[in-house]
Amino acid sequence: GLVGKYLVLIVLSPLLAYASERTEEIVTGRTFPFRLGPLVKDIGRGIVMAFRNGLIETFINTLVWCATFFIAPLVPISAIVLWLVSSWFYGFSMFDYIFERQRMGVRASARTAWSRPGLVLANGMLFNFLMDPPFLQWMFGPVVSAACFCVVPVMASIGAVLAWDKVNGPTEGARQAIPSH
Repeated sequence: GLVGKYLVLIVLSPLLAYASERTEEIVTGRTFPFRLGPLVKDIGRGIVMAFRNGLIETFINTLVWCATFFIAPLVPISAIVLWLVSSWFYGFSMFDYIFERQRMGVRASARTAWSRPGLVLANGMLFNFLMDPPFLQWMFGPVVSAACFCVVPVMASIGAVLAWDKVNGPTEGARQAIPSH
């Protein structure tokens, strides 16, 4: 469920951040030297972002569930809405690694994601679909879950970098290596 989703994102965060960063290095030539201080700060920011997104998503889910409780014909629509909300937050999580490297704060990151809603939602929809593929889960259960848990989040973080670079071009100074100090 919702808690499991954010636990996965928190646990895999170092791997996803590395995949995103490495992809940007390959695509743009920009390098990111390792420094412990910023790493610890980024981990803290990632946890704050996960809690923030989890609370917002829980609030939206609660509103939709309450609406369907009082207006039963909304049930089929609510399933689609909840899936899209989940997809948005998955996509936002993947793009946030890019925004984090640009040293955006939490609010700036959210505003930037909303500046490209189709890109963020498309990434999250593909992620969401691949994390829980219909019929395959029912037939192959744990094997599919394990493969999806390991591969799909990495693919989504790489896809976010490729999509962002394609749509926005390289970030300022991205074609130059950042000197390590």
